[in-house]
Amino acid sequence: MAQSPRRVGSYTVAVAEELRAAVERLELTHVDISERTGIPRSTVGKILSGKRAMDVEEIALLAAAVKMSVRKLMTAAEERQRSEQD
Repeated sequence: MAQSPRRVGSYTVAVAEELRAAVERLELTHVDISERTGIPRSTVGKILSGKRAMDVEEIALLAAAVKMSVRKLMTAAEERQRSEQD
């Protein structure tokens, strides 16, 4: 049976935006992130564009790839989401 696509919510989008900002700050490409994480390049693109939800393992890999702790990434995303709601 085919797995249904994961729903992408505002928190996922905020995490993706934080990751994308870190990727740009470090001047990395999707290929760089793919090589660092083992996540296919096409999937990296979907994640960073906020079109695909991430699981815990992917979040940990992506955070490490951009030299952030998971805690720092999630805190920054939460602050971003909160500021966009205000």
